[in-house]
Amino acid sequence: FEMSDNYLLILPLMTVSVLATVVAQRLMPDSIYTLGLSRRGVVLRDREDTALLRQLRVADAMGPPPETIPDHTTFDRIVRTLMLTEQHDLPVVDREGRVTGAVSFDDVREFLRDEGLDHLLLARDCAREVTTLAPSDTLLEALHTFHQHPLHEVPVLLAGRPVGSLRRDDVLST
Repeated sequence: FEMSDNYLLILPLMTVSVLATVVAQRLMPDSIYTLGLSRRGVVLRDREDTALLRQLRVADAMGPPPETIPDHTTFDRIVRTLMLTEQHDLPVVDREGRVTGAVSFDDVREFLRDEGLDHLLLARDCAREVTTLAPSDTLLEALHTFHQHPLHEVPVLLAGRPVGSLRRDDVLST
């Protein structure tokens, strides 16, 4: 347009530009800027897999509730339970059954050498904050939770009480 100085070329040039953009996006959905990210598996737009993860809920993929321990459980029982369970984290529950934290073998490792703590240290003393999900959360939200926190399993809570557990593998297989 600037080279010809002809105003009559504006409409055909705009039409050709829009048409070229549509054809280019149909032939190659990624631009030169997003192609490298797409090849590494980074999803930048909603595709079929993420759209499906937005529709499915945690309740669709969760397993049975995790084994829990009361907040007044003594240290020796915590260690024994951790050694007998296949869970990485044990949710700690109060008297009403609400989850108040979690204990893992990593959390109690520093206390194993102290022999006098067997009946003094309680689960509530060594529990840490726990990441949880709700049955109504989407599987995409659950996948983001697993991505942000290096967790093996996340308890699923309804009104603060465990109703199930979700593993990363459960999300991916679903």
